[in-house]
Amino acid sequence: MRINTKQPFLVHKLAEEWSEDNEAPSMPEDKSWRGSMAGSCARQVAYKLLDVPPSNPIDLAGFWNMGLGSSIHADVEASLHRWADSQPNVEVIAEHEMELGLHGYGHADMLVMMDIPWVGKVKVLFELKTVGGFGYKNMIGINKERACEGPRWSALLQGAMYAKAVDADLLVIGYLAREGLSPYMAKTYNKSEVDRFGAEWHYTKEEYMVVADEETRGLT
Repeated sequence: MRINTKQPFLVHKLAEEWSEDNEAPSMPEDKSWRGSMAGSCARQVAYKLLDVPPSNPIDLAGFWNMGLGSSIHADVEASLHRWADSQPNVEVIAEHEMELGLHGYGHADMLVMMDIPWVGKVKVLFELKTVGGFGYKNMIGINKERACEGPRWSALLQGAMYAKAVDADLLVIGYLAREGLSPYMAKTYNKSEVDRFGAEWHYTKEEYMVVADEETRGLT
């Protein structure tokens, strides 16, 4: 029996499953826009509100990347729940739903409630994203200029709106790399073991409120 080995017939099956199970989170009928639209241009927002079919729909490789991100999100969420269960003063609420003004709606990745003895009760809004190796390197300053680009602007906008909606004390934007740094590169750029695959950016209420107010006005 001769088998054609030129075309893959196994490796893509998971991506196909993910492409068939890709429904957006629920949203009340009286709401018109989602927090995930943060950072989109006016034309793109209008197309989404009018339910115009995309001219460049997500392909199988796109579903693969999205599926990897969703799987990582689920594992991190489970890990944070286990961590919270082992701590006396920590509570984690996943997929926290919220209204964003009169017409917006969102699902925050995680809301972390902590009771710190020397501080008091602290509410942390945690938005988690995944990114490819090249993008991650630029975010943390692995480039010729050694300049850290930080999180994507759209992620900060989305997180800021969510943080405002829940009156968070701190906004944390986290990124996990789908391809980590090599030990040599981490040593060259003076990065820690955690830096090799993950990074966080923290924003106080005073910092994120400025961003949130501007973006909410734009979408409204």
